[in-house]
Amino acid sequence: MKKRILSDKQRRWLQDELADWREQNIVLPEQTDRILACYESSEEVSHRKRSRFTLAISGIAALLFGLAAILVIGHNWDAMPRAAKLAVIFGVVIATHAGGLWLRFARDARRAGEVVTLLGCLFYGAGIWLVAQVFHLDAHYPDGFWWWALGVLPFALTSETLLIHCLYAGLLAAWAGTEVLGYRHLGAWLFGGWHVPNGAYRLLALLLPALAWAYRRASVGAVSLYVPVFAWWIVLQSFSWHFDWQAVFIVGAVGALLLVIAENHEPGNRMAVPYRFWGAALAAGALVPMSFGGFYEEIGRWWNRYHSSWASPVALAVGLAILMLLAV
Repeated sequence: MKKRILSDKQRRWLQDELADWREQNIVLPEQTDRILACYESSEEVSHRKRSRFTLAISGIAALLFGLAAILVIGHNWDAMPRAAKLAVIFGVVIATHAGGLWLRFARDARRAGEVVTLLGCLFYGAGIWLVAQVFHLDAHYPDGFWWWALGVLPFALTSETLLIHCLYAGLLAAWAGTEVLGYRHLGAWLFGGWHVPNGAYRLLALLLPALAWAYRRASVGAVSLYVPVFAWWIVLQSFSWHFDWQAVFIVGAVGALLLVIAENHEPGNRMAVPYRFWGAALAAGALVPMSFGGFYEEIGRWWNRYHSSWASPVALAVGLAILMLLAV
């Protein structure tokens, strides 16, 4: 049976209560030992904390090593022929991932394998831009982040720690930000001449599998990574749909939405903590500018300039519909 995790404060409380119950003959000494055996011991907690610290330090070391290797290759890049460049790119990526798989499955060194796999994911992302440079490709550069995230996704879904998920969440946030803020004028034309702006909608297809992994593993840390990415994507929609001056209100609305999602978890469910934390942070953050009179003066100038636009009534109607749906 897998032992449950207790914080140091909870363990001290449990031990004090068990000692008190034993003195009152509520529980027997052997029952006390059986209860404590259901939870991690102090030595196991210390070992787990050291393992997490070692994993974090190893991840940072892998990141720095990857950056150093990229700098070394970049310094000698112009002197290398095209075939050698491609051989270095694909060879390094394949060899690094092969080393990670070997450590994980052949040597049963899973944490070391994930550190090497993280390094391979970094080399894979660098290889995307290096291949584009080799063939002098001038493409839509946010797509580089999207293809990078797509290549990292399988490794994130098969990982056992949050190391690769940190990289994956950062890539999703970077892709959505560069796509919307830099190219929101792009999009698609629907029937009737209605233009749908570029809102990085493909992010949901990449985010949902990672959230499913987090819930399947009951990983609060993973949910804490992907909830702000989801909130960031929703806030970006205000800029994508040219609701720039309504962005503060949308931030507050996203905070309220996250709080609603948190309340829809069962009482005591730890998976609701990230939604509650980020929801409270966004809602409180939106109240800061709304507490100044200059904010409303600026809103009034925007309203007088665009009061004839259809966007504001439509945004109000959509907001009311969402609130009614959430209430139901």
